[in-house]
Amino acid sequence: MTLPEQQTEIVVARHPVGLPEPADFAERVLPVPMPADGELLLRVHWLSIDPWLRPLLGGRHLVPPPPVGTRVPGQVVGEVLVSRDAHHGVGDWVVADCGWCEYAT
Repeated sequence: MTLPEQQTEIVVARHPVGLPEPADFAERVLPVPMPADGELLLRVHWLSIDPWLRPLLGGRHLVPPPPVGTRVPGQVVGEVLVSRDAHHGVGDWVVADCGWCEYAT
């Protein structure tokens, strides 16, 4: 498989007040990351958008909200495309906290 050079991620544009709106989020185009030793490159197939995300983004959670400009957090199910880890091989499927993106290490 040939990897794309770029990917899209979704970042926090502002912290929502009330119901989240499209303007609360922004797209950012980045290079597809390459894994370092001990890491994996995942292609995200499924993203979990959990109920805790709304209070987190609005600053009403036990931890501070993600800063504006950072990737929206979330768990993913991803396929290993490149492995530099002894425990996982290409083609494995994993669950990870990668956030809203197409590819992640």
